[in-house]
Amino acid sequence: MSDRKPFIAVDADIDDARLEGLAQRKGVGTLMKPANEPGEGAKQQPRVQSAAKPEPAVDPDTIPTPRTQMQSVKIEIPDYLYTELRIRSAHRRTTIKHVIMHSLKLEGFEIREADMIEDGRRDRGGE
Repeated sequence: MSDRKPFIAVDADIDDARLEGLAQRKGVGTLMKPANEPGEGAKQQPRVQSAAKPEPAVDPDTIPTPRTQMQSVKIEIPDYLYTELRIRSAHRRTTIKHVIMHSLKLEGFEIREADMIEDGRRDRGGE
């Protein structure tokens, strides 16, 4: 378990520049008032401007499938097979899931290369 603080406490005398920098790093949007244009009513809603820069178009085959679009499969296998899967995944320094998906790919199932994550723990830091 990490000793990292889960959040930064906001003091009454916090530096605005520091707070803006944190918001920008976290991708928090900012409110922008539109320029007053002639003929518009007095009620104007501020527009939200994203702090994050627009990302270039990415090929969907290069990004892993989101966890929300993953399905879980539960199977019963003999003890000796489970032991072999654990040993093989340990030797390869991967997960049992990766060993199974690699075998399915060799069997001819279509699995995108981006979904062939060797160690699922490596992806959790960005969630």
